[in-house]
Amino acid sequence: MWGKLWKTTAVVSLLTFLSRILGFVRDMLAASLFGASGAYDAFLIAFKIPNLMRRLFAEGAFSQAFVPVLAQVHGEHSPESEKRFISHVGGCLLSILIVVVLLGLLGAPWIIRLFAPGFQADARFSTAIELLRITFPYIAFISMAAFYSGILNVHNRFAVPAFTPVLLNLAMIGSMLFLATRLEIPVQSLAIGAIIGGALQFFFLLPSLHRLDKLPLPIPNWHDPKVRQVLKLMGPAVLGASVIQINMLIDAIFASFLPTGSITWLYYAERMMEFPMGVLGIAITTVTLPYLAKQYAQKDYAAFHHALDWGFQSVLMVGLPASLGLYYLSAPILIALFQYGAFSPADVFSTQLALNALAIALLAYLATKLFVSAYYAMHDTKYPVKVACIALLVNVLGSLVLIGPLKHQGLALASTLSAFTNASLLLVTLIRRQQYRLPTFFWKFLLKLMIATGAMLLLLSCITPDIERWLAWSAVARLSCLTGLIGLAAAVYLGVLYMLGMGHLIRRQNVPN
Repeated sequence: MWGKLWKTTAVVSLLTFLSRILGFVRDMLAASLFGASGAYDAFLIAFKIPNLMRRLFAEGAFSQAFVPVLAQVHGEHSPESEKRFISHVGGCLLSILIVVVLLGLLGAPWIIRLFAPGFQADARFSTAIELLRITFPYIAFISMAAFYSGILNVHNRFAVPAFTPVLLNLAMIGSMLFLATRLEIPVQSLAIGAIIGGALQFFFLLPSLHRLDKLPLPIPNWHDPKVRQVLKLMGPAVLGASVIQINMLIDAIFASFLPTGSITWLYYAERMMEFPMGVLGIAITTVTLPYLAKQYAQKDYAAFHHALDWGFQSVLMVGLPASLGLYYLSAPILIALFQYGAFSPADVFSTQLALNALAIALLAYLATKLFVSAYYAMHDTKYPVKVACIALLVNVLGSLVLIGPLKHQGLALASTLSAFTNASLLLVTLIRRQQYRLPTFFWKFLLKLMIATGAMLLLLSCITPDIERWLAWSAVARLSCLTGLIGLAAAVYLGVLYMLGMGHLIRRQNVPN
């Protein structure tokens, strides 16, 4: 069982890694073309809004509510009943999306006033409205793609859904290359690329669903008991599963009042943090959620606990070195990836301030996604919402206190405090309710992770060149050195774990197939 989980996770991680690499290419190109400009600030807000709604209602809340119910239907009912349920859910989701898109197109000026109130004082306001109207239909394509991906994941088809983000990045890269110099507002090329990418992701999934005989004909049925169960779970899940994205949107609202470029600096810091989240952390939770849901539906609580334990320890093994390594190498990473063309050394320094504040939250973000998946697998959506509300309050209060002295770095630090509040409360309650228990060797496991991470940081402190050399190097030299540093750091980390007997520790948590 565990070997299969790791194999599936590795496949998802590899495809997600490809997507993230192309995402970096996209961001490098955008940084070079647009820098930290007002126009790029406007695009980031315009794209952040449909992207947030996609994560709230599709990848986040919808998936967390839909996947456990579909897993239950798949295990307990006939294929015809399952297909009928999928058709009803798809029809209801499509009906909601049509209304949301129409409202978004008509209400674009009010939406920008709400989510970027600071833009009203300058030209970014009108630019953001125009870009929002271009990008808003992206919600429909990507939300239906997330729905289809959930169906495939329940049937253990992870590779095709994991590949689809590659198409979005390719579309946006191609659009910038071919359209940016031909448009009156060059940044519109990114918005057009987003629409094309969303459509490509939607259509790419259809053949896999057809081969599985699960391609639904959307027929809304609001009275289907299972549909009502999904909606009941989805309501509170909108907040509980998406607190990370809501925190980032809160940051953008506050940042709209800061100097031009602040939204861009925060965006690139967030993108750097999302890379390790996507490569393995989100892959772990994507693979674990359907398994957790199936085991809980079958009342196999021992397997449920072991799967959650596997996920948590995997998150720790990835998150601890990634978080501290990202903090230590923040300036070299940003210089190597983004300091070209219109993106200046001053932009690198400003982005580094935000990244240093966010990097230490990486572990908390990974753990939060895993723990929320566990709650929703148990059909408990109420408690994560309570915790999410507390975390959001911490973020808002922290932003109000820190934005004055620390500007955009204060917003990033408030998000970090919120992330640790969220993850800690979720974990403590799982333990208190006896829905999860730390294994007896957990603290020894954690100590060995810390020793290996310390060895990794010691190596980096000895061999990392100074910032002046990074700035003077060519792109090839920067990327080559960065790749070498990361590779050596990973080798030392894994080598120390091996010498400390970590393989033996990990095997002790396994259970028979």
